[in-house]
Amino acid sequence: MSTLTRTVVAAFSVLVLTAVLAGCSGTSAARIAERLEVQREQWRLDRQKLAGLEGGLARSLQPAVYAENEADTLANLLPGGETAFSALSVALWRDYRAEDYGTAQPDLGSAYVKSVSSDGEGGFRVIFVIDGRESLSHLPARLFSADIFSGSAQDNGLVPYSLWSWTDSFEAGPDEPATTGRTDGSSHYDYFDINGWQAGGALVGNFRGFMTYGARTRPEKFPSGSATYEGRLEAEVWRADKWEWGLRTSIRGTIHLEANFGQGEIGGRIDALRVQRRAADAFQALPEGNSIDIASAPIDEARMVAEWVGNDPNENAAPHDTIGGFMGTLIGEFYGPSADEVGGVLSGRRAATATTPEQFLLGACAIENEIIPTLNY
Repeated sequence: MSTLTRTVVAAFSVLVLTAVLAGCSGTSAARIAERLEVQREQWRLDRQKLAGLEGGLARSLQPAVYAENEADTLANLLPGGETAFSALSVALWRDYRAEDYGTAQPDLGSAYVKSVSSDGEGGFRVIFVIDGRESLSHLPARLFSADIFSGSAQDNGLVPYSLWSWTDSFEAGPDEPATTGRTDGSSHYDYFDINGWQAGGALVGNFRGFMTYGARTRPEKFPSGSATYEGRLEAEVWRADKWEWGLRTSIRGTIHLEANFGQGEIGGRIDALRVQRRAADAFQALPEGNSIDIASAPIDEARMVAEWVGNDPNENAAPHDTIGGFMGTLIGEFYGPSADEVGGVLSGRRAATATTPEQFLLGACAIENEIIPTLNY
């Protein structure tokens, strides 16, 4: 075959192939688009599973911000708006649409906070991840009340998002003023903060949760000895068969943690438990002996995941007078250049009985730097 013949045959083959592709380009493009969408959905689900823990707990996959020295406080890093902090979060789902309204723990990693940052003008930018899809919510300073840190915004006019402070709920003192400017660094803690959040509205139900974020401790900068921490718990209990505020119970307590950095372990307990039912004006102490045991857990990458169980020596106590029967998981992080502070979120449940419905607990715990005893080296 001559060179000219080969050239003509090759050219003809290209024309035929082009014609065939042109004839099926619409179908092929649709199939490619469909495959890409399947791949994207699988990627979202994979990320969701990586972030999620059971019970509505989640760990953001956003890169951590570290405290390299004592100057890397939340007050110094947050206000400018250039720093996005990863978060630990916990959520409950409150369903307003079901025939029997109710509350439930969400599916694995289905709702969490990816990052928190300032907008540089006293407001916040929060990235929520709901069912594997990220949504950036901007909550400008004008949305927050003058006497309490609480604000909400709409995402494209469809999905409402809310953010509020929980650090003022940790009984800092009855005479201390409410915090109004969290991006001005007025957290009760040097290196981290705790916020409440919601995603969703009255027509479709919503996710309600807690989150903690801040400047974490680098694992290689952990002390070599041990430390005793003491802090506060703020939590809520919801009945599975109801979503109304009137059936929520608030819980407070004192948390004690013992960390052995040499062995890489931490554990402790929560005692001095008090409850406030929605209609009540004050917290009432649970009977003596009520406590939460936090099992010893490894410290991994400046983080811990620990199981906990509620204890009460009175096995016949009324459900509203006992923490007994509750069990769940706590995830926490160390903040500051030398494991100066600890913040975390927890989730739990108590199984239904013949007379009481299933109950869910979610909350947050915090350790104040100034009440941490000197590290033992």
